[in-house]
Amino acid sequence: SRPLPDHIEAGIYRIAQEALNNVVRHSNAGKAEVTLACTPIQLHLTVVDDGIGFDPSTIPGDRYGLKGLNERAHLLGGELNLESTEGKGTRVEVIVPLEGKE
Repeated sequence: SRPLPDHIEAGIYRIAQEALNNVVRHSNAGKAEVTLACTPIQLHLTVVDDGIGFDPSTIPGDRYGLKGLNERAHLLGGELNLESTEGKGTRVEVIVPLEGKE
C-alpha cells in the first residue's frame, strides 16, 4: 500500500482527534468505535458512540468542534456526514477522495 499524502494524513488525524474529544466532552458514552478504511480511491473514517446523542438541527452556535470537523473535511476535498439521535448516540463519517492526490 502507498502512504497517504501528508496533508491528508494530518487532516484525518485531527478530524478523528476532534470527533473523539466531542465524544469525551459531550456524549456521556460508554464506548466509542473508530474505523478507518482506505482504498485506492477514497479514505473513509467513522467515529460512532453510544452516548446521549443530540438533535443536529439545534447545535448551539458556540459548538466550534462540529464546525471545525466540517471545515477540515472540506479542506481535504471530502465531506462530513453527521447522524445523531437523542438517547441513541452519534455517528460522524468522513469520506475523502484519494484519486489524483499523489
